[in-house]
Amino acid sequence: MCRHRSLYVPVTHRRPLLLRPSSLQDSDIQKKIDHEIRMRDGACKLLAACSQKDQALEASKSLQTCSTRIMAYMSELQRMKEAQVMQKVTRRSSDAGPMEDRLPCKGKVAISGK
Repeated sequence: MCRHRSLYVPVTHRRPLLLRPSSLQDSDIQKKIDHEIRMRDGACKLLAACSQKDQALEASKSLQTCSTRIMAYMSELQRMKEAQVMQKVTRRSSDAGPMEDRLPCKGKVAISGK
């Protein structure tokens, strides 16, 4: 843990439990999640080793950004899994609405300033 306790962001080092990728798009998202997990682990180590306030702020920003991206990728993967399930259900039931009406748009996360 870094000396700046107020800047410490708890991190779980366990990999998220995800279903097996069922498509190329799923595996791409899984690769992005794995990359962000490695980046988050590095930012956590950097935060623990920092000795100056500016270093701690930059490491904290990186840690927060990586964690937010991981959550966003996991949410996207979950929505894709739900869409796959809904497509199977829709094939069985003709009374379900179109999937285009239910899918949210993507967003970007950025943290700037100190």
